[in-house]
Amino acid sequence: MKLYHDLQILWAINELDRKWLLLQKRKSMLEESYKKRYEEECNNIDDMARLSLINLHFDTIIKSLMLAETEKDIDDVSMKFSLHFPPTEEVLEGKFKRRERRSAYSDYIKAGLWELAVKFVYSSKQFCQHLRQEKMVSFLWT
Repeated sequence: MKLYHDLQILWAINELDRKWLLLQKRKSMLEESYKKRYEEECNNIDDMARLSLINLHFDTIIKSLMLAETEKDIDDVSMKFSLHFPPTEEVLEGKFKRRERRSAYSDYIKAGLWELAVKFVYSSKQFCQHLRQEKMVSFLWT
């Protein structure tokens, strides 16, 4: 009976190890494709302010990808990347075509409202930092 239990534990460890390796492989593949897409986007931008916004988004996304530990975390990072770096419009040859997912955010960015988005991104980050500091101070005083 003990041998059967030990084998079950070993198979469970093996399965967890396999899942972990698959997650690591997916993360590395996503990182490579994100870097290629990021470079394409940077080559098409002349405005330094917009370039700094894209750099900020890319850095945040890559950090989130490195910290992702579950399939859901990786899916969330992937959706965030697709939001900030929408896929280029390509004509797909073949019988079946995937429906293009669009967001109002990407439409606004393409329309030039990224300047407003820059203010929200920087102000939201500063706001979050301020909240963290306030929370830490209130924690220390209680």
